Amino acid sequence: MVEQLLERLDNMFPSVAITHFIFDSYVDFSLKCNERTSRANKVKGVIHLAKINSNTPVPEQMKKFWNSSRNKVMLQELVGSFISQIDKSVVLSGTVNGDGVMTPARQIMAGQELLLPELACNHEEADWRIIPHIHWNLRYQRGSRKFVVISKDTDVFVYLLFYMGDFRNSGLEELWMTVGSGDKKTYLPIHRLAEKMGPRLCRAILKAHIGTGCDYLSKVGTKKAALLAKPEFTLTSFGETATLDEHQINEAENYLVRVFRSRSKTQDDIEDFDELRVLSWRANNTVINLPPTSHSIREGHIRRWWFLYKHLSSLLNPGEFDFLDPTDYGWDRVDQELVPKKCLNIVPDEYMTTCGCNKSGSNDAGCNTNRCKCKKQGTLCTDYCKCKNCKNLLI
Repeated sequence: MVEQLLERLDNMFPSVAITHFIFDSYVDFSLKCNERTSRANKVKGVIHLAKINSNTPVPEQMKKFWNSSRNKVMLQELVGSFISQIDKSVVLSGTVNGDGVMTPARQIMAGQELLLPELACNHEEADWRIIPHIHWNLRYQRGSRKFVVISKDTDVFVYLLFYMGDFRNSGLEELWMTVGSGDKKTYLPIHRLAEKMGPRLCRAILKAHIGTGCDYLSKVGTKKAALLAKPEFTLTSFGETATLDEHQINEAENYLVRVFRSRSKTQDDIEDFDELRVLSWRANNTVINLPPTSHSIREGHIRRWWFLYKHLSSLLNPGEFDFLDPTDYGWDRVDQELVPKKCLNIVPDEYMTTCGCNKSGSNDAGCNTNRCKCKKQGTLCTDYCKCKNCKNLLI
């Protein structure tokens, strides 16, 4: 299988000067631990192989095979051993040794290995490390000005757009990315798309992509809605300073509200998720599918979003934001894993009781008797109540 892959790559790109093989790394205290656990639970089962070599048959239950990080590490070792025998210049990055430690990036040429300290980083995601690899090639490999990235991941597409300005400044001429598979495979000209979109949108699209859902964050709205909310104009401050402040949090929450309401035909002046919850409650009279609270969005989602953006926007400056502790930005350490904090504050206890008095609006009592649940409990009516002509409000 490995030999077929390498032969296929050689046939696709016979005149390529250098090939980079970039692997995901599987390390402890990963931000993706929770996501990997969730995916593993969906498959319900795992197959652990004692060893993997060129004679190992392809498992019939591949999803259970991929559930084992150890299987992936052994497969990487096997692929790496074949790649090192290629009679061309290759770069290997992201492999992990038997102790779970990421090995240094290295260039292999004519049977000789050369360590590449310029590519040293602790990013476990291959998607993230593609960016510094392209930049390294532009800086240290003369004549390398055209690149093809083989990936089907939307994340990679967004990262390439974000860093096109840096690549251009380093001499890049063309950047292509594979799209589709089989007979439908084609190549997307990232350099041309970036020119049409403009640098402002190319930079803002990374913020929009992370904030509306990625491997590390829950989904909020759709990617189409994320663009319709015009992030190039509505996310101008978010992530642009060294610390996260209240202004950036407000800006991010307002943007996500716009994403949530992209299909709404009304133009209500709603700026936070608590107001959005009230509007949803009034429209549907049910707690099912209510948007998250402002508390959970601000203390969890937005803080994780800001943390991820700071790292992803500095991939060409390794270690710049390593001082940031993920437990200060929406994660907890639980049993050797980093998991998202549960920021639950759905409704304050004093507002848990709601009433629906006088729905017809004809009774003058207006929540002024003990027949009203709120009045009986000694609390004021709130926006969550369905009453009309209410006289039990704070004036």
